[in-house]
This record gives sequence, C-alpha cells and structure tokens, in this order.
Amino acid sequence: MKGCVPIVRVAGLDPQLIKKALDVGAAGVMLPQINNADEAHRAVQFAKYPPEGSRGVSPWWTFFMDVSYEEYLPAANQETCVIVQIESREAIDNLEEIAAVEGVDVLFAGPLDITAALGHIGQVEHPEIQGFLEEFPRRAAGCGKASGITLRGYEAGKKAYDAGYRFIVIGGLIIQGIAGLKADLEGLRAYARESAASQTQG
Repeated sequence: MKGCVPIVRVAGLDPQLIKKALDVGAAGVMLPQINNADEAHRAVQFAKYPPEGSRGVSPWWTFFMDVSYEEYLPAANQETCVIVQIESREAIDNLEEIAAVEGVDVLFAGPLDITAALGHIGQVEHPEIQGFLEEFPRRAAGCGKASGITLRGYEAGKKAYDAGYRFIVIGGLIIQGIAGLKADLEGLRAYARESAASQTQG
C-alpha cells in the first residue's frame, strides 16, 4: 500500500529476530517487554549497523527493490525506527532511563499489560491505569521521545492524539476486517428482511 511503512513486532529481544525483520524490509522493529535501560540499549545495538550497533550487513530486500547498498547503507541507521514496549512495573519505574537511551525512537504503552503490572488486570478504565496513560506522553516527551499506544477505532485514536500520543495503533486487518464483514452481513440481512416483508405486503 502506497504511503505505508512496514514495522515488525518481533517476539523478543533477540538479535537474530531483529536482524531478520530488518533484512527483509522492515523500516523499524517493535520490541515487547523492555524493562530497563540495558535492555533498551541492546535493542538499539541489535537494530543498528556499526558503529552505533552490531547488526550484520546483509539486507536482502534491497535486491528485490532494486536499491543499491550505496544508497541504503549510509542512511540505514538514521532511518531505522526502534520502538520499545513499556509493559511491566520495572519498565514503568525505569521509564525515563529507558527513554534516555540514544537510538530509542518510540516508547509504546501496552494498556492491557500495564493493567496486569499495576494490579488491575483487564481494567483499562481503572483510575490508576488511566492516570498513568494520561501522563505517559508527557513523560516520554520530556525525554525527547515519541509515545505510542494501542487502541480501537477512530474516536479513541483521536483522543489519544489530543493527549500527546503520536504512534497510535487503532486496529488491524483481522479486527477491522471482521468489523467490516459483520456490518455488511447485518446490512444484507436487514435488506433481505425488508425485501421479504415488502413482497409479503404486496
């Protein structure tokens, strides 16, 4: 799709998984359960080429897109986005230290994991959870970093944007696809009922 940038959420802080995602064409990686500055530093190390990191040099996607190494490699580190997910009590306590790591671009709040970390599992609307999510963008911005969150739908995304979030997930192909299919089916069934009723009355 034109105008889209591929981001891959890898399974964990694994240099092989990060390298594979970037080598096949991801413009950035999203890493779950980053709990402290050391882990954030390793995430950057695994995602960047030397001297900023330790990523091996073999980006396969360039061959298929007819992009030369001379064009890609000099700009690769600057163009590779590193997103770290804040999902544990330890990460919450270390938020500013994680944000201070050079090369981390986005701090991403995982609401459901945060409900578990703060002792209110599944209760996203709990005042303590909402309080944390409201202050999260300000804490990230205070360290010069963007903040991210996952929500559902346009209205929730708009509210998050107004709160200061700039990396906003509002759904996905499965969720949006099911919603669209459900709406179309409901509409078609309603039309069929109306049509049948009209024929009966006629």
